Amino acid sequence: MRNLEVNYLSPEEAETIRLIDVEGLDQLGAAKKLEISRITVQRIYKSARRKIADAIVNAKAIKIEQNNFVKYCRCPKGRRCGCKNNLLRGGE
Repeated sequence: MRNLEVNYLSPEEAETIRLIDVEGLDQLGAAKKLEISRITVQRIYKSARRKIADAIVNAKAIKIEQNNFVKYCRCPKGRRCGCKNNLLRGGE
């Protein structure tokens, strides 16, 4: 197993797969949960599915990348704007 090629999923791809394929949300529901547009969810989901399918068909490993840095914030208005209010750290 250690000699397998690896397909890396971003945390966003893994979360999108979880919300749609495991939790059963549609793309609009996942977009609302992630606070991003449905089109962005569609793009992320397509990328993740392509990587997973490639791994299955071509016997590759799948690894989820870690995201331990401050990525964005949640301001009091509930939007992710990048200011320094209520920091949201990767994995939280």
